[in-house]
Amino acid sequence: MPKQAVAPAPEQPKEKQVYVYSGDRFRDPFTPAGQNTNYQPDAVFDPQRAAVKAIIYGPEYKTAVLNVGGSGSYFVKDGKIYDIMGKPVEGYSAKIFIDKVVVLGEADNVIELKIKKFDEEGKPS
Repeated sequence: MPKQAVAPAPEQPKEKQVYVYSGDRFRDPFTPAGQNTNYQPDAVFDPQRAAVKAIIYGPEYKTAVLNVGGSGSYFVKDGKIYDIMGKPVEGYSAKIFIDKVVVLGEADNVIELKIKKFDEEGKPS
């Protein structure tokens, strides 16, 4: 009997990452280039005044951008909150979900920030 050649099993192509943003080293991609950020290294992070600007949510990579009136933008990655210069915000951590960011603060304060949804005309719904 002749031996039959066994064909190797076809490899399943892995999902190729198109773009990975690591905002802890770069500027906020949701702010127009050249816009003045008025960075203040001593600005106080106030989660009560924060709003979710953007969420990038994937199976392996979850990040978010928070905007705090008067203090600027903050980047959330791996449970940590960073200012726009990459300095970690002390005393706070965050968990990212597909439609919200939950900020955990000092004394076990929990602040839930939901992303705003807009209708077809661009108005908040």
